[in-house]
Amino acid sequence: MATVNFYPRTKKGNSKIQARISIGRHKNFLISTKISVPDVENNWDFKKKMPRDARIVKYLTAIETKFLNHITDVELDLSKSVSDITGDDFRQIIYDIRRIPEKERTFTKTDTKSITDYIDAFIKKCEKKGYRTKGNKLKQYTKGTLRKYEQLKSTLELFQKEEGVKINLNSFDNKTIDSFESFLTEQYAISTAGRKLKSLKTILTAAYNDNQEVDPYFRNIKGYSYDTTVVPLSEMEQELIFSTTMPNEIMEYARDWLIVLCGTGQRFVDCNALTKDNIKDGAIVLTQRKTGATVEIPIFDRVKRVIDKYGGFPPRFSDNEGSQNAHLNKMVKEVCEECEIKEVLNESKNGKIGEYPKHELITTKTGRKSLATYLYKELRWDAQSCMAITGHKQLENFFIYVGGKNSAITEANRLRVEEINKMTVDKRSENLKSIS
Repeated sequence: MATVNFYPRTKKGNSKIQARISIGRHKNFLISTKISVPDVENNWDFKKKMPRDARIVKYLTAIETKFLNHITDVELDLSKSVSDITGDDFRQIIYDIRRIPEKERTFTKTDTKSITDYIDAFIKKCEKKGYRTKGNKLKQYTKGTLRKYEQLKSTLELFQKEEGVKINLNSFDNKTIDSFESFLTEQYAISTAGRKLKSLKTILTAAYNDNQEVDPYFRNIKGYSYDTTVVPLSEMEQELIFSTTMPNEIMEYARDWLIVLCGTGQRFVDCNALTKDNIKDGAIVLTQRKTGATVEIPIFDRVKRVIDKYGGFPPRFSDNEGSQNAHLNKMVKEVCEECEIKEVLNESKNGKIGEYPKHELITTKTGRKSLATYLYKELRWDAQSCMAITGHKQLENFFIYVGGKNSAITEANRLRVEEINKMTVDKRSENLKSIS
């Protein structure tokens, strides 16, 4: 028998209300209802396991009913089993209940602050105050996070220009949200569009908490992400790319940048910032923008030849980082197609799993995975040596990245154990001979 119980996350102060769903003896879920109860000690009835506010009780009762109805529907469906039920099913129910019907949207449409002006103020506030972690530690926002909001501002400015109207904080009703999402999916990859929607919701939530006038429909914005497989280029494929003559100068630049990406194992933003000043004592030394880690990268032969060719690094297509990345992402596909890297792979591209020729899956992210995979899987370098180049801080993340296992007994270690065992047996034989 399924049961649903509610309780506050903490017993003092303001707290979010959680729902515990039990289905049978061993299947349990803990889901946030996304609603808070103020001053738990005075506003929560611990005997009834419900808040004292009748409006919240009505909301929780609706959740409980929908949860139980969903479980019953699954139980009655002969093609399904309760084991198919996931926490995302219940989160979707919460999301659907929280959606605000158009008829319930009531607020005065005054001429509020421009969304772009608010983003400027929001970024300055983030730079100045930082944020608190769940452990109540004060941390500063990374440059990457702040850049994400700057990029959202630029995107909104383009959207305003296309729509021909000023976009304010209170402009995001259902029609504007739909128009903006359509604009995003036309301009960007699906995953990028989803991330920008998430950023927009963060901004509008902050404005709402700052008592700015915001259309309550903003709560219905739902970002999303789609995985595109990052496929590595093998050593043989990299050598083929290096030795293939490109049909024009632009593709030659793209080819050489791809060689640098594959030979350094760095993210695009770090490779794009490389200059001759990063070359020190026969190595490339840089501080990664995302992690702040300083890495020292040995200069492999193909990268050395590219550096010698240009007296530094290849020319860029644009001084704008975003434009350079977009242009290079397109060109590296053409480079690999020119090299006839056309093996058909069953992978995910923009959230769609299908069969694609390999050159269509090549991006600026390919280089980083190519070097990590080559060093770890083909050359049998130990994980720590690889991480010293890639800048990974967590062993688990590195193993996920190269598609390996977090195991102390890698193939390289097995070979070492075989050598140790042979040495032990040889010494044992010598000892036995000396005794006899």
